[in-house]
Amino acid sequence: MKALISIFIICTSCASASEVTKLNIVTERGDEIEAQLNSPKNTQGKLPAVIIGPGQGYHMDLPLVKQLAEKAIENNIIALRFNWHYFTNSGKPSEGLSNEVQDMTAAINYIKTLPNVDVKKIMIAGKSLGTLVAYKTFKKNQDLFSLYLMTPLCTWHWDEKGTQVEPFP
Repeated sequence: MKALISIFIICTSCASASEVTKLNIVTERGDEIEAQLNSPKNTQGKLPAVIIGPGQGYHMDLPLVKQLAEKAIENNIIALRFNWHYFTNSGKPSEGLSNEVQDMTAAINYIKTLPNVDVKKIMIAGKSLGTLVAYKTFKKNQDLFSLYLMTPLCTWHWDEKGTQVEPFP
């Protein structure tokens, strides 16, 4: 289940100590997600990485997601933040968030291809709706290092296999 990757690279230098690459990542279903990769400058060896999924109506350039990426860079962690495919196409989240899990999985598959990433230290993070997607993705990917939930939603319930179940009354 390797995602095809279509990269449109625009490399720029920003005021902080990072290199910025804007790209589009193609998901398993053939949809593109807009992403931005921030890599610390002047580092050697393999680095940890964090992939950040935004909230339902909260894109990758809004403060909480952007600030987490900036903090990651300050700590020599590569940061990949992206927008859900539905968000950039004025749509809605998919039933059971299956497309959004594919979006995040495509981002994970992309980051694993980078030669400067320590694949044993890939973290995923989510904000709001992104916490639901990150949790589901984390449960399916045992090789991920850690999970970070920002403003988590706590009303969606899954059983021990990750299957969605009805909330408690």
